[in-house]
Amino acid sequence: PDALRSVSQQTYSHWEIIAILDGWKDNSHSILKKFELEHPNNEIKVIEHPQNRGLACSRNSGMNASQGDFVAFLDHDDFWESNHLETAITLLKSSSADIYFTPIVYMDQNAKLLEYIWGPTPEDLNKFADSLFSRNFIAPSGVVLSKSLIQKLGPMDKNVKGCEDHDYWLRSLTLGATFCNSETPTVRYRVNNPNAMTTNVTAMLEMDL
Repeated sequence: PDALRSVSQQTYSHWEIIAILDGWKDNSHSILKKFELEHPNNEIKVIEHPQNRGLACSRNSGMNASQGDFVAFLDHDDFWESNHLETAITLLKSSSADIYFTPIVYMDQNAKLLEYIWGPTPEDLNKFADSLFSRNFIAPSGVVLSKSLIQKLGPMDKNVKGCEDHDYWLRSLTLGATFCNSETPTVRYRVNNPNAMTTNVTAMLEMDL
């Protein structure tokens, strides 16, 4: 619910939700149906995998179903600040970059902010390619990327377990993709969640422009 609520509160309102239920057996359908009724001007799509297929397949299902010019990832246990999409779209358009990312702030299960921030250091940004190869400082829930890049790059590699997102960013670099970023975190990442997205569900958002 926190993730969906954070989408509904975005200052950028031209979004569509593509929810991927990756073998997840709970009340997600009823939650999404209620949310759809509350937001009749936005489309809510649900794609269900009967068996758990992993993060790469879940994100690929969402990317394949997207129709807009940009795609954003949001794991169900995270949420966005209200200016996240507007900040991303503005920077992507003004810079003509392919991928936007923002640092993320850690929070506990009660949404209380913790001191830890996951993101690049100034040195990482100065030596971007080398630094990204050495460590992954780009969190999926903080990413917005162009659909044109996805079409060129293809799907995430389902055979890469545990670092499929890092592999995708590195493949993007190899293809010549350009990155832009915000120094101010606009995403909160929930830690110590027993039902964490890293094993279960992906929610992906697509902006129809």
